[in-house]
Amino acid sequence: MADDFLTIKGREITPLGRYIRRLRVENQITLLDMAQALGMNPSELCGIETGDIERPPFFACAVSVFFRAQGVKYDEAELFRLANAKDEK
Repeated sequence: MADDFLTIKGREITPLGRYIRRLRVENQITLLDMAQALGMNPSELCGIETGDIERPPFFACAVSVFFRAQGVKYDEAELFRLANAKDEK
């Protein structure tokens, strides 16, 4: 199952994207639901996960607030570490 988080439609996902996607899937949160909650469309969130679209400055904070509101157990330090790291797929 770990391989399920490495690609989206054949495109590699960034480490941050893998982390977010794994948490979404494990907690049964759809891309659409998360994107709407973050005020973006699903293609933007998908693009951020794959690294095709640059993350807005607020992104990690918004994701953190979203996960907390959904009751998702996650490592906030890891989320911010990945968000601040250079994207290498």
